Amino acid sequence: MKLPWEVWWGVAAMALGIAALMVYGVRRIQAAQRNNWLAVLLCAVSVLISTALSALSFWQSHETLDFARTLQNPAPPAYLAPDWGLHFSAEERSKHSQTVARTTFVNWGIHVNYFDLDGSFRQYQSTDEDRSHRASQLRYRERTGATGSLLFWLALGWIIVPWLALAYGVAPWFRQRSGALTLRSNADAPPLGGAPLS
Repeated sequence: MKLPWEVWWGVAAMALGIAALMVYGVRRIQAAQRNNWLAVLLCAVSVLISTALSALSFWQSHETLDFARTLQNPAPPAYLAPDWGLHFSAEERSKHSQTVARTTFVNWGIHVNYFDLDGSFRQYQSTDEDRSHRASQLRYRERTGATGSLLFWLALGWIIVPWLALAYGVAPWFRQRSGALTLRSNADAPPLGGAPLS
């Protein structure tokens, strides 16, 4: 499913903004700067924004997939009974029955009968316009389903963004602590070769 570049740029900008808030807040906490409440607030805002975007994307995904299922299951094919539309004039009966037959072909790809001006059944013959309309309908169904799936994965992505940023923000602190522990363990280790002989 292809989306306009403007949409992807907007998603990328929002993700970077959320990550920047989290990383900046974590770095302020690590630096033990004053007003740490501001750093905590920045981290909380990052999580809240990503959670809200995730919830919105989940809702959009659910609604879009429901719509896609509706498109994939249109009204059943219409097979007209011999006494259908007897209250219409011959012209109206033929016109309306052709509309029903055309709609059935576009939705299902099935050729059904319609009434001609004499009131006789005739099999509807699809036109190039009908076939083009059906092809467009099928493409639209596929695009709608793909959009719903994409919104679902986007919702998962919004949840992950702040936690990836948190991992990135604390990584230098972990490396620093790991290096300090390594130096301390090396300093406490006995010298190689043991004590010198007397």
